[in-house]
Amino acid sequence: MEPINSVESVDDPYLLYPELAIATPPTSRIRRLVAYDWANGFVSPFRETPTDVCTSLAEYLRLHSLVSARDSLLDLGCGNGALLFGVVKALGPVATSCSLVGLDLDLTLVEEAAKTATGDAIIRNQRVQLFVGDIVSRNPVSQVHPRLRSNIDGISMVSTTTTVDTLLDDASVILLYLLPEAIGKLLPSLRHQIHLGKLVVSIKWPLTSPDLDLSEFLCTHQDGYLVYRRSIKA
Repeated sequence: MEPINSVESVDDPYLLYPELAIATPPTSRIRRLVAYDWANGFVSPFRETPTDVCTSLAEYLRLHSLVSARDSLLDLGCGNGALLFGVVKALGPVATSCSLVGLDLDLTLVEEAAKTATGDAIIRNQRVQLFVGDIVSRNPVSQVHPRLRSNIDGISMVSTTTTVDTLLDDASVILLYLLPEAIGKLLPSLRHQIHLGKLVVSIKWPLTSPDLDLSEFLCTHQDGYLVYRRSIKA
């Protein structure tokens, strides 16, 4: 089922796309989609980006020279870092010096990302910043740091705070895997960033809503992801 043709008519994504309600693999640390915590501000259930999508996206970015060592990659709704880290690992040497930034409201998932950032042989050599906060609010978001010990068993909150707008302004490549409703809330900010020359990648869902459509910036719609960028002539 291809979502791009029917997003404008989406009232309840879970009725149109029942696969979204399938429980994630059982684990004590990952919330099941069927019991998702909408009431506390979570805008999209966590679904790990498939490895083949990360690989395909990395190949596209590398083929078109869209990422360089000077870039800063921001993943809005990063979850456990599967998309952010997966793309960077698949990019290889071209992304060695990239700055990686992830933001998610779920502290448990950010813990997973923090452990990967310190334990993965490739990612631990990158510049990684992880934040906990709401991607669609104006509230400050807090940075988290792994504890400085060889056997990481958690993370500690620090006083460093920033805003989503600041993270967006500092990024050159913006990644997101969110439901249409959450995307709709971010569209004005994403349009502004695209006008500034930023690259925006959305996994599965197009950047469109009944109120705003960014299709004019669509560069490619591959199997699993869509890439948006201001044209050179714009």
